[in-house]
Amino acid sequence: RTQAVLDVSIDPRLGPDGFTWRTATGSGADALEALDDAFRQVLGPLLADAGPPRVLDGQRERLLQDPDRAPRTQVLVTHRDGDRVWGAVGVHPNPVAATVAALVDAYRHALLAPDSAPAIPPAAAA
Repeated sequence: RTQAVLDVSIDPRLGPDGFTWRTATGSGADALEALDDAFRQVLGPLLADAGPPRVLDGQRERLLQDPDRAPRTQVLVTHRDGDRVWGAVGVHPNPVAATVAALVDAYRHALLAPDSAPAIPPAAAA
């Protein structure tokens, strides 16, 4: 099993207590599952009724590049947000960083979707 520790700063408009740091340790069969578990623990409560996106699949591939540059890894994450299925992508030389970028993209979709707005406390929304 793989473990991932995630430290996240929460924007004061989203966090119920203003600006906060949250830490979560996720676990899973690989980096994607472990990071997804940690993301769910930290960001899941901020998403209204829809909850966090559900990762359906993850694919990783090395991108062919100029031989003078470091190779890059592309991670494509397919996830479900309610009835919609989204694709999210992350690209980075480090495969774990590419996975984080793809999950951030997936959560960005969930947070910005019009019908799954974050649960913003009334005081922060003003």
